[in-house]
Amino acid sequence: MTGQTIPCFDQLGVKPGFSPNKAGLFRDFDQITFYRVEKDELERDLALFRSGCYNFKYEEVMFDMTAHNHLLEQTTDEVAAFKSRQAIAQVEMLALEKESMDRWQSEKERNELPADQISLLREDPDILTVYAPLDANVWKITVGEGDIVSATQAVVILEAMKMEVSISYLGDKKDDSKKRYRVEKVLVQPGDIVRAGDAVVFLRDN
Repeated sequence: MTGQTIPCFDQLGVKPGFSPNKAGLFRDFDQITFYRVEKDELERDLALFRSGCYNFKYEEVMFDMTAHNHLLEQTTDEVAAFKSRQAIAQVEMLALEKESMDRWQSEKERNELPADQISLLREDPDILTVYAPLDANVWKITVGEGDIVSATQAVVILEAMKMEVSISYLGDKKDDSKKRYRVEKVLVQPGDIVRAGDAVVFLRDN
């Protein structure tokens, strides 16, 4: 289960419930209760928290160790069953993650060119390189090797700071948009991380 809550930490310690010597809201043995709210209510309360006007709801109670131990005894079987299901789910999740990573690594190795071949392509006067303009994640490849594309056609879509960035050989320039090129080699795959200036696609000038 996942969700979003009001922050429980104030570095400066100036918001209600905090102090310069108490940046965290909780203490040992505090019992925390979460409750569901609508999106509008959460956004309202987050705005109140950011402005320093949100007041947490809490009450002082005496911790009853006897009652606590009794609760542990009553829920022993329930907790054991939950932990058993959790352990099985974790094993299954790790197996799926490993399978996905192995498949991605295998595909990456199959598609990667040796360094000497990349150097040869770079030296070919008919090869044009499409570069990543910024640090980003590769979100989508829109062309395949052998495709014929225009100079302004997006060949790769990057994702950076929740924004999609389409890149082409000439970017937004239109002066050579009618010229056509053949996709010689795609050097990246979805999920890859690229740095500004990295080569992502080789095009051949037909």
